[in-house]
Amino acid sequence: MKVYLVSITVLLFVVSDVQARSGGAPVEACGSLTPNHPAGPIDPTNNPPEIFIYSELFDNDNGGNYEAGQTYSITLATISNSFRGFLIQARASGSSSLIGFFTIYDSDNSQLRTCSGDANSTVTHTNSNSKTRISFEWTAPSSSGTVQMRYSIVTAFADDFYANLNAADYRPPCPFPPTLVGDHPTIIGLPDGCSRESCDYYVGFGPNTVNSDYLDIYLEGEADGWIALGFSENTQMEEDDVLGCRIDSGMVNVVDTWNPSNRRTPNVADATQNGVCTHLTSVSNGRISCSFSRSINITDVGQDYNLNNSFYLFFGLRAAAQSSGDNLEYHTVSGGMTPIISDELYNPVTGFDDDDDDDDDDDDDDDDDDNNDECPPAPGNDATYTFQFGSPGDDYYFAARVNLDNASYLDVILEADADGWVAVGFSDDRTMNSDDVLGCKRDPSDDSVAVIDTYNPATQYAPNEVDPTQEGVCTHSTNFNNGRITCSFSRLIEAIGSSDRTLSDDLFLLFGTSESGGSATTSLLQHSTTPQISEQRANVTQSVTQCPPAPGNVTML
Repeated sequence: MKVYLVSITVLLFVVSDVQARSGGAPVEACGSLTPNHPAGPIDPTNNPPEIFIYSELFDNDNGGNYEAGQTYSITLATISNSFRGFLIQARASGSSSLIGFFTIYDSDNSQLRTCSGDANSTVTHTNSNSKTRISFEWTAPSSSGTVQMRYSIVTAFADDFYANLNAADYRPPCPFPPTLVGDHPTIIGLPDGCSRESCDYYVGFGPNTVNSDYLDIYLEGEADGWIALGFSENTQMEEDDVLGCRIDSGMVNVVDTWNPSNRRTPNVADATQNGVCTHLTSVSNGRISCSFSRSINITDVGQDYNLNNSFYLFFGLRAAAQSSGDNLEYHTVSGGMTPIISDELYNPVTGFDDDDDDDDDDDDDDDDDDNNDECPPAPGNDATYTFQFGSPGDDYYFAARVNLDNASYLDVILEADADGWVAVGFSDDRTMNSDDVLGCKRDPSDDSVAVIDTYNPATQYAPNEVDPTQEGVCTHSTNFNNGRITCSFSRLIEAIGSSDRTLSDDLFLLFGTSESGGSATTSLLQHSTTPQISEQRANVTQSVTQCPPAPGNVTML
């Protein structure tokens, strides 16, 4: 067996001559891998790049090892400033031979090119618009080996660029890119109405869009000591989970801390800092900022909360410098600010006030319009479905529509020739992680079919899991006959938990079947062949006038 050491080279261009290069990198760059700019490259030793390659090929110290013929997802993403163009190649180490081939997701911003006579061996941009993230697939050659990635970056200024970097030498600080500043679903600035750069205190937070097991947090403010966001079950500043960024010897460190039960007891650092991943920090002219992610569910010796719950939020900072240590010292020294506490409980993951939601439900118990907790009537046999993939009787058929009696629900039909299960998945990307998957699974012990709500975890290749609760799913009918599974059910459109997707969003669709079923309390077994994933995003609550034919033999998960 031949073993190849492969080099994937990524070249990013921000183009001063838009007319010449806005449609993609020039053919001349296929071999040189260096942008034709007058100035020399930036020294990465003194100014490390902030655009990285994210891929399972390098996660968990994998070292770039790949399996023969396997397809891998690769994401080019920034943790700070945007980029405008790129050139991507896979090369055999030590030579200019191009190996493997690429598949693109986003034809609006990326395109395939032929270099050295090899089709689909190169990916480049289609325009000079600012970009923060681009994803694509690379399919390995027919023999196993090791991938080495090399890349060049041109910044927002035409004369500034990094050249011929080894991705293994410049790994991202976290295995997933962060939510960028200004894009968080929840943003709070103090005083009210301030712009980020002028706020005394600014925080943005929300679930990471790539790994939903983490909460992304960005903090910025006027401080020489620290800035922090606290989560508490009371308003007394005791037993609080406090995430902060503190200055130590001119450097900013993200710290996970805890306010003990006695409110006069000093803040302490958690026993460990597990579950915290720092993306980027800075301090300049008395202004501190930091971007980091915290595991939502981690519990650290009773000093961490599961953040997918309702809390009073604490906003605080210490203006004055503090002595060395790993905790957050008292806040009001030398012009600091007494922490501001939210008036109401707030869930930082789902973004709504659980108490207010409960109050609304109490007030509307008799309101026929507020019946999200009640299953809608089953659609009739003659119901018309506005979104369809395939046709009834095909090897695989999926249909959906908004329920006509309760617009909070999506009606779904799944049919397939399968002995195990049939499923449809909803994903924010095409990497088969962090997916909301609705399936109908046969129990071989009695041929019964159950509708189950599952999800693919954020870690790629981790086994599919059953949602902790099956809330929001209403089964109307199921059947297994002559090797064919059929089922009709409704699912709440709005996401209920962190593993659910809002089904009215534009999402990639995953279509699959399996010959292996099992109990309704177990997950969907992992596929054995390549899954079928939609090429484009789709909104299943809207009408589709033209649909592609259903795949003849599909599996997923």
